[in-house]
Amino acid sequence: MFEILISLIGIGLLLVINQYVWSRKIVRGEASRKLAHISIGTFIATWPIYMSWGEVRVALAIGLVGAVAVRYFYIFPSLFDIKRSSIGDVVAPLVIILAAVIEPTKTIFAVTVLHIAFADGMAAVIGSRFGQKTAYNIAKQRKTLLGTATFYVSSVMIMTMAAIFRPTLDIGTMLVYIAAIPVVATFVENVSPRGLDNVTVPAVVIALLLVA
Repeated sequence: MFEILISLIGIGLLLVINQYVWSRKIVRGEASRKLAHISIGTFIATWPIYMSWGEVRVALAIGLVGAVAVRYFYIFPSLFDIKRSSIGDVVAPLVIILAAVIEPTKTIFAVTVLHIAFADGMAAVIGSRFGQKTAYNIAKQRKTLLGTATFYVSSVMIMTMAAIFRPTLDIGTMLVYIAAIPVVATFVENVSPRGLDNVTVPAVVIALLLVA
């Protein structure tokens, strides 16, 4: 129970820090929302290290209730400083809970969460800030080459770290980790409808890791 409490307090502190940074106008718009996702998601990816799967599920369920309350009561304006609507904020927590329910390995859980939070978040931040000159449309969505490249590089980094923590991998499996998964995940992220990439990307990542 203590670990659950500490984990939830940690998320609260990250939200308060993000709100403060937003209020000081250091970051605004998409960057503010995505930076919150990156920090919170990266933190959640570590939960199975010090909590049981049961405790992780309880913490995530409480966190989901909190996320709904935050949206309904508009508690942290920094999370909603965008001009477009997206279902990603609702879908992502549900996908993470599902990942905890199926109880994959700690590595698979971390990799899944980091693709939702870190890779997607960094792609949005870098793409929206620096990539407008490289914009293109795909599946009725506006993307940027720089954002797509950022997602791919982030995925490679995530999968490389996963491979490092599994030193017994054979060459074939390592190639799936470092070469195949980043390419497939980047493609799926590009063609998925807005917000649904938080479902499709972790789904293909989990599937590839389970068969690797």
